[in-house]
Amino acid sequence: MAEKKSRRWVLGSALVVVGVSAFVLGPAVLEIATTPANLPSIDRAQLEQALAANAVDLIDIREPDEYAAGHIAGARNLPMSKLDPKTLAMPSDKPVVLVCRSGRRTAQTLAAALEAGATNIVHYPGAMLDWTSAGKPVVKGQ
Repeated sequence: MAEKKSRRWVLGSALVVVGVSAFVLGPAVLEIATTPANLPSIDRAQLEQALAANAVDLIDIREPDEYAAGHIAGARNLPMSKLDPKTLAMPSDKPVVLVCRSGRRTAQTLAAALEAGATNIVHYPGAMLDWTSAGKPVVKGQ
């Protein structure tokens, strides 16, 4: 009988830990889990290298208040709420890299841009969460 109670307690404790973790991390975990893996992307090291060479057009699609709170140097702000993905299909002299907070919005915008005919565009799926967790610098303000 004591063994059953002990197992229930362990199982119950594990469920509480998982539940609390899902509550605390929920949106970020869901965003990562639902981001399509087959979209063209760039990782942090590649992005840093491309930015250092001034070889990409970095577009931060977060809202202006999010952008002002901290963005990657060299990024320009084109909020997803005002962005027509068809404009991203227009020819550009540099490859376009999309960034947001977690990668979810860039995945949605990238998929729409690709559907509209964009070819020279990728997203940074790690996004600002990855950038800041790696201790990379951000610029505050507009």
